[in-house]
Amino acid sequence: DMISKYIEKDLNPKWNEKFNKNINTTRGEVTKPIRFHVEDRNYFSNTNMGSAWVDMEPLFDNPGKWIYNQEWEVIDEDLRKDKGVDSLGTIYAQIKYLPDGMIDLESNDPAIK
Repeated sequence: DMISKYIEKDLNPKWNEKFNKNINTTRGEVTKPIRFHVEDRNYFSNTNMGSAWVDMEPLFDNPGKWIYNQEWEVIDEDLRKDKGVDSLGTIYAQIKYLPDGMIDLESNDPAIK
């Protein structure tokens, strides 16, 4: 798990953080999607805001390329069922896959869409 910094008292936070995550997988295995989980941190407790899931397969098909440069809806199925809430916002991410030993020749981030 990787955790971003905490942004206090902001209804539209922007983190602008970079993470590198090593994954252990072999092509052809069932690959779990990347999960972004969002919580609203409060003084007394944290509130689940939902998750966004990103499919890994397109990354494996295009190693070294920026495949994702987009937004995903943050969705919590319980809130959707119980309160009729469709989305609690979006997560924007740029994602690429570098296999072991591959040098990142495209190190500049793509333009934000």
